[in-house]
Amino acid sequence: NAKNFGLLLDSLIQAGIQTVHIMTHSLGVQTLMNVMRNKPDGSRSDVASRFILAPDFRSGDDEQSCMIGSKVARLYLKNILLLNPCYPVAAFVEHGFASLRCSCSNITIMGDRGDNALFFSEIGNGMMNYFGYKQPEVLNFRALKDQPGVHRQVVIGRHIDMIFLPDSDKSSAGVEQEADIEQESEAHDIRLVFKTLYAQLGFKEDATLQGDKEPLWLDCDIIDTTLLESNIQGLRHSYFNLNPVVVKDFREIFLTGRRAKERASLLYRKGNIFSYCQAPSVVVSK
Repeated sequence: NAKNFGLLLDSLIQAGIQTVHIMTHSLGVQTLMNVMRNKPDGSRSDVASRFILAPDFRSGDDEQSCMIGSKVARLYLKNILLLNPCYPVAAFVEHGFASLRCSCSNITIMGDRGDNALFFSEIGNGMMNYFGYKQPEVLNFRALKDQPGVHRQVVIGRHIDMIFLPDSDKSSAGVEQEADIEQESEAHDIRLVFKTLYAQLGFKEDATLQGDKEPLWLDCDIIDTTLLESNIQGLRHSYFNLNPVVVKDFREIFLTGRRAKERASLLYRKGNIFSYCQAPSVVVSK
């Protein structure tokens, strides 16, 4: 819980630790979101306040936003890794991402479109409204109140192409229902590969590729592990300590703090999505 997690961070500060990384898997993401969730007035939670503000959130003369000269010892949260996270897409876009981003500028989400464990979780959590159960506040989002009956509560661990802000022109509330987000994601699929890639390379976009405006992709790295095949179990939900490609990438993230676009093991897909550059397991040398 939040109290014990805060005590853990306090013990690290007292031990002289300055830099930390947070890596959490599946339901553990909900625990992290709960302790990091911003307060109703928009300020950071008591746990999050133990970390230095991310560089782009600091003010020039804010004494408590940096470690040097600060009256309160704080930790530098260098990386956050969310592995196959079981957390609603709409809740993440609406409030979850902002709670993490103000404390860490390097957030990585690893997801698998074929994760069967998350699929059954989506079905189970989608029955909450039907049976009258209430979810923890950290999992709630505005559109949930308008979703009666049974539905799939899609999570970011499987629907990795939906992690962008909805079109404000289409949603006065600021967040659309998850079904609408998914439909918009599919509609932009192919076109955004070219549009976003052209923008990153500094080329002017070709007129034939123009159309609906590009979604506002959240400032995080999404790693699509769907095509990984080595040392992967049937549920495709927990293999991060066995697959050598993933382990090597973890090492690079922790040691260098490089974003996905700077790591040689990754291929750019679209928006904020990357995948590992690895041949299928059927390809072998003779």
